[in-house]
Amino acid sequence: MGCLMRGLLACLLVAGALHPQPLRADTVETLVMPGKVIQGHADIEAQCRKCHLPFKKQEQDALCIDCHKEVGRDRAARTGFHGHATDKSCRECHAEHKGRAARVVVLDQDRFDHTRTDFLLRGRHGNVKCRDCHAEGKKYREAAHECNGCHKKDDVHRGKLGTDCTNCHNETLWKEVRFDHDKTRFKLTGKHVQPKCAACHRDQKFKDMPRECVGCHRKDDTHKGALGANCGNCHSDRGWKDVLFDHQKTQFPLTGKHVPVKCSACHRDQAFKQTPHECSACHRKDDVHKGTLGSECAKCHNDRSWKETSFDHGRTNFPLLGAHAGTRCLACHKSQAFNDKPPTACNSCHQKDDVHKGRFGGKCESCHAEKSWKATKFDHSLDTRYELRDAHRSVKCDACHRGNLYVDKTATDCNACHAKKDVHRGGLGTRCETCHRESTWKATTFDHARNTRYPLLGRHSAIACKSCHLDGSFSDRLKSECITCHRKDDKHANQEGPQCERCHE
Repeated sequence: MGCLMRGLLACLLVAGALHPQPLRADTVETLVMPGKVIQGHADIEAQCRKCHLPFKKQEQDALCIDCHKEVGRDRAARTGFHGHATDKSCRECHAEHKGRAARVVVLDQDRFDHTRTDFLLRGRHGNVKCRDCHAEGKKYREAAHECNGCHKKDDVHRGKLGTDCTNCHNETLWKEVRFDHDKTRFKLTGKHVQPKCAACHRDQKFKDMPRECVGCHRKDDTHKGALGANCGNCHSDRGWKDVLFDHQKTQFPLTGKHVPVKCSACHRDQAFKQTPHECSACHRKDDVHKGTLGSECAKCHNDRSWKETSFDHGRTNFPLLGAHAGTRCLACHKSQAFNDKPPTACNSCHQKDDVHKGRFGGKCESCHAEKSWKATKFDHSLDTRYELRDAHRSVKCDACHRGNLYVDKTATDCNACHAKKDVHRGGLGTRCETCHRESTWKATTFDHARNTRYPLLGRHSAIACKSCHLDGSFSDRLKSECITCHRKDDKHANQEGPQCERCHE
């Protein structure tokens, strides 16, 4: 090694003698170059630092990627062959300095593993030769990945279905189709399964195909379009003669004697739309009321027989309850045509039975039931805001309700009825319930400790009320000082002041 370095130094000295100009670093490196680079790198052969860094062999790959940017992008994104071969350095596969004609890109087609690319060879692709996809003179990376790149000539659809052939075809055989028509907006059922695709998709048209039956079966429409384009309402895809129309799903279900009637009896001239639903449209001659009750015969009659009526008065605004249920129709409906509208207020029929002479208004049902006038259902506690308790329960209605019940609002304060019994003569206001109960006036609930600012303690609790409230109305405002009542008991003759509680209790 030392001899080699001494020889190299001698050469440099000779070169310096022959060329007095200063030697550059790349000139020195060129002198020790192991061989010529390939023709593609010839323009940078004298610039060694384009590919090498002294004593930094591990950074050589980064210099390669600076020029070969496509490879750099593949390695960064881990795509393509180089993206899957990131475990190797560039020089392991692409050795240099072997002459201008050397091949630094060598690929063994027989041993190449295509799984290390972005395009796996499956099905028939496994038997295809490399040159069938990788054209001569082009980089391997430039081979198309889309089916249309190689199979455009095989596309019988002429590009109308796009370039993603794998939606229908597989890599085993073009004729083997895996398209599932059930995933489209038109599932193939019944006799639609058998026809070939071209029977509906003419001229290789697969998009925006009509889904209406008449799109293909207009010539089979015996109704000549009178029933519209939705043949599936009546027919099935098992056969035209297999009719599945269900009249029960229409706005006019067939029941009773309507079931055995032929379609043409109602649907004349093959007109199935806008057929009238009113009974009178077909049964006008059977209407004994001569149209006075309108065209809705079903309110009283049913479709089993005209004579069998099913009128339910409970569905009207006036259900017949109690004694009303046994009343004859003519008692209220004076007209045989029943097109009159009798009033529904009780007073219109029962004015002579009103013992209140109209003072309680016309809403008899507020108190009376339909079973009998004598049976009342009014509950003062539930039907009003004034619950009757204790002695109020036995009081007659007229004692409080004078005049017109619904015009004159009955007062709810005690004083309205009991002013003459007020021994306080109004001095304590009108809220009698503060002290008195509804059971009797003599029973009081007044609590001196709770209702006043002067609780009665000690011997005060046993003293009669009139001992302090002398006028008996309790409307006087008494002072709370001891001296007010006990001046005669003051042995100190007011010398100690009025605050007796400082010493006495």
